[in-house]
Amino acid sequence: MKAAVLLFVCAMPAFAAGDEEAELEALLEVLEGETELATKSRMNSDFVPGIITVLDGAKLEAQGVRTVWEALPYVPGVQAELDARGTPTLTARGIPFPFNSGSIRILLNSVPIGREDAGVNGSALTIPIAQVERIEFIRGPGSVLYGDFAFQGLLNIITRKGGQRLEIGGDDHGAKSGSLLYSRGDEERGFSANLAGWSSDDAIVRENRGAQERRFSGVVNVELGALSMLAQALDRRVFDFVGGPPDPGFDETAWSLGARHEHAFTPELESRVHAQFLDNEIRNGTTYFRGDSTRVGAELNWSGWERQAWLFGIEHNAGDTDEARTRPGGSPPPAPQPPERRVFDKHREVLSLFVQDQIEITPGLRFTLGARYDDNSEIGSRLTPRASLVWQPATHHVLKAQYAEGYRAPNSFELYGMGNTVLDLGFEVNATTELTYIYRRPRLTARATLFQARIDNMTFGGPRGFDNVAMAVSKGIELEWSQQLGTRWQIDANLSHSNAEDNRNPQLLTGAITSNPEWMSNLGLLYRPARDFSLGFAWNHIAEREALPGDDSSFDRIDLNVNFENLLSLGLDLRLGVDNLGNTRTVQLFRQGSGVAVFPYRDRVVWAQLSWAVE
Repeated sequence: MKAAVLLFVCAMPAFAAGDEEAELEALLEVLEGETELATKSRMNSDFVPGIITVLDGAKLEAQGVRTVWEALPYVPGVQAELDARGTPTLTARGIPFPFNSGSIRILLNSVPIGREDAGVNGSALTIPIAQVERIEFIRGPGSVLYGDFAFQGLLNIITRKGGQRLEIGGDDHGAKSGSLLYSRGDEERGFSANLAGWSSDDAIVRENRGAQERRFSGVVNVELGALSMLAQALDRRVFDFVGGPPDPGFDETAWSLGARHEHAFTPELESRVHAQFLDNEIRNGTTYFRGDSTRVGAELNWSGWERQAWLFGIEHNAGDTDEARTRPGGSPPPAPQPPERRVFDKHREVLSLFVQDQIEITPGLRFTLGARYDDNSEIGSRLTPRASLVWQPATHHVLKAQYAEGYRAPNSFELYGMGNTVLDLGFEVNATTELTYIYRRPRLTARATLFQARIDNMTFGGPRGFDNVAMAVSKGIELEWSQQLGTRWQIDANLSHSNAEDNRNPQLLTGAITSNPEWMSNLGLLYRPARDFSLGFAWNHIAEREALPGDDSSFDRIDLNVNFENLLSLGLDLRLGVDNLGNTRTVQLFRQGSGVAVFPYRDRVVWAQLSWAVE
């Protein structure tokens, strides 16, 4: 804990005085920080309901970040972890979930790329930062606008769409990578393609094991005025494991086709219609899922009443599970294994209606009310509310308060946990209250958030099935500090504390979540002594965890990188880096029904990337 507090204090230099030029820079920063994620209307991230972090892809690259997953420790309260096969996952605010990256919904270019009821969506976290324009992350529920599984958080990955860029790379684990961006036209009428591949015969997996890994991601976007079309695909395979017990590996494939049309009837009335087809196939050790879904919807924005902006939406999602099978946990081989459970040809339909009203009470005081109604053919229906107040009492100060609920329907493996017998399960519900203070000046932004989250009707069970019998509570504080010092130094720091407990155990006794580090912190430094040269430093601290006493209970991970830009005046950029400089043993803990699983890693990587770009 002391190390975490010291880390944040060291990143708190004195306030910088602002002049007219600095105020102009601040205005530009505000415009660059705009996002549609929280309200589906463009607003600066400091003024939207709830708590949202926006990370810039170019800045992340300069800081030595190579994938989306590596960037997420820059989001306070989020722990980036690796499971037994090296698959990236997340834990938000101290409450771990075994499914869907900690029950965080992941969007790629604002649309889903994984079937959340399949229970797996982590491959999107391996998308290279070379493809990413920005990352948007909502901490807490986002279900009112985004529905099921926007439960513990919502992650949106926005890929680059302008210019041409080619990148190649490699590391001392034998990995080879390549990324290509090609675009023509402009934002109104244009085409862009973003393709990336990665291959290694010595993948990062837990200690004393080895495996091979292959990844591919592709995004093709076409803009034809009011009509946009989007094709996206992901594929990740981990195979040929050596060391330890036999492992069948991991294979996740997803592809999606979608379109969106926007139309302005009047300056006060605009519509947006969208459609998407999504196909997923997942082999994950003892589980398999194959299915697809079709999602269609429409939204109407109306601002005809003075100082109000209304959003009305309707969406229909039809999902088919062609096949899903799982083998419940039992004693390790050679003990007899439980029989495999299979389900076939299951269909789920969800009809959703949502409404949101943004009310400007005064120029400095905004109130947002929202609600969503969902009718799930397999689970039932529910009404989900949200209320938020944003107050700017003075130029540099913002106060925000929000109450929001999120929900998660049981996935296929929970709902059909006894084979074709449908279990009587309901929605898990996350009720979260947040209070945030934001201080912004030219080149400096500080945020402090108090939160409390209570999750009821949690799905918990074992070999005999699941039931909504568990609960969890987490409360804590999240601190953020970002500052530009002159033209050479950029500091990004965060510190979070969470006190989390649940009763997910056979006796349903409430106690601390012992795999949770109460304190986490992250410090990023970017030093630019010359125009075409910079150095990046990152320090990630995970404090003690009660479930793992001893030296492995906490760890400090340090990453370093150096960047040479515009080499030989040819537009070539060279990045060299070392991840986990000290080869620290970073032990990942995963909460399971029978206890806590321990996955140790020693994952120092020396890497190099060479890129060429034309804007």
